[in-house]
Amino acid sequence: MKKDVWLRLTNCKNRPLSEEQVRGIHPDIEELLTREVNRYFNKKNNQKIKIEANTSSDGSSTLSRLDGFEKQLEERELCVQQWENNIKKTIDAQVAEERKRLKDEYDALKSCLESEYNNCMVDMKQKTYSFKHQLESQHNSRLAELEKQYKSHISALDKANAEQVRGIHPDIEELLTREVDRYFNKKNRQKIKIEANTTSDGSSTLSRLDGFEKQLEERELHVQKRENNIKNTIEGQVAEERKRLKDEYDALMARKEKNQHKSRSDNLEKQYKAQITTLEKSIVIKDKEIGKLSATISQLKNDKKDIKKSVERKCKDLEDVIFAKDLKIITLNDRINSFNHSAGRDGTIEPSTFISFHDTEFWSGRREDAKRDPSIRKKYTFRTRV
Repeated sequence: MKKDVWLRLTNCKNRPLSEEQVRGIHPDIEELLTREVNRYFNKKNNQKIKIEANTSSDGSSTLSRLDGFEKQLEERELCVQQWENNIKKTIDAQVAEERKRLKDEYDALKSCLESEYNNCMVDMKQKTYSFKHQLESQHNSRLAELEKQYKSHISALDKANAEQVRGIHPDIEELLTREVDRYFNKKNRQKIKIEANTTSDGSSTLSRLDGFEKQLEERELHVQKRENNIKNTIEGQVAEERKRLKDEYDALMARKEKNQHKSRSDNLEKQYKAQITTLEKSIVIKDKEIGKLSATISQLKNDKKDIKKSVERKCKDLEDVIFAKDLKIITLNDRINSFNHSAGRDGTIEPSTFISFHDTEFWSGRREDAKRDPSIRKKYTFRTRV
C-alpha cells in the first residue's frame, strides 16, 4: 500500500493534490512528507551557509585549499595514469618483440629442420639408387658367371657323353662291320639263289640260305635291342646330370639372392639408423632451445604479473588517497553546514540523506558512472568507496 501511495505521489509530482487525495494519505506517508519538508528547509539553510562561507575570508581559504588539494590529486592521477600507460605500452612492446623473435627463431628452426630432412631424404634416395644399381650389376655379372659355368658344365657333360660314346665305339664298329658283312652275305645269297634257281641242286641250297637268314635276323634283333639299351642308359645318365646341374644352379642362385638381400637390408638399416640418430640429436638440441625460449616467455609472463600487481597496488593506494580526500571534503562541508545553516548544499557532494527518490536515483547513477568514467569521479564526492 505504501508503494502504491508513493507511486501516486511521484506521478502527481507536477500537479497539486486535491483535498480528497490528501485525506487518503497514510500516516506513514504523511510522516515521510513532513521529514522531506524539514530536509528541504535544512538544505536551504545549508545553501545559505555555503553562500556566506564563499563570501567570507575563512570560507574562501577553505575552498581554495580544497581546490588546490583537488588539483594536486588530479595532477597525481594524471601522472599515475600516464605512468600506467607507459608501463602497459612498454610491456606490450616487449611482449610483441619477444613474440616476433620467438616466431622468427621457430621459423628458422623449422626451415632448418625441413632442409636437413630434405637433404637426408635426397642423400638416402641417391645412395639407395646407387646401391640398387650396384646390386643389379653384381647380380648380372654373377648371373653371367653362373650361365658360363652352366655352359661349361654342359659342354663337359657333352664331352663325357662323347667319351662314353667313344667307349662303346668298338661295339658300334663291330655292329657296322656285321651289317656290312650281312649286306654282302645277303648279296651273295641272292646271287647263289639266282644261280640255284638255274641249277638242279637249288632246293638244298635255298633251305640252307633260309636258315642262315633266320639266324642273321635273330642276331640283328639282339644287336638292335642291345643298342637301344645302351642308348637309353646314356640318355638317363645325361638327364640325371642335367637335373643335378640345374638343382645346383637354382640353389646357388637362391643362396646368392638371399645373401644379396640380407646385405642390402643390413646396409639400408644401418643408413636408416644413422639418419635417425642424427635427426634425434638435432631434435634434442632444438628441444633444449625451445625449452630456453619457453623459460624466457614464462619469466616475461611472471614479470608482467609482478608489474600488474604493483600497478594494482599503486591504484589501490591512489583510491585510498582519493577516498580520504573525499572524506576530508565531506567533513569540511559538514562543519561548514553545521556552523552556517543558511549556506546552500554543494551539488557535487553526496548528501548524507536523500530528499527525494529522484536524488536517490541520481546519486546511484553517478556512482555507477564513476566506476567507468574518471571525469565523473573527479567532479563528484561520494561518502562511500566507489
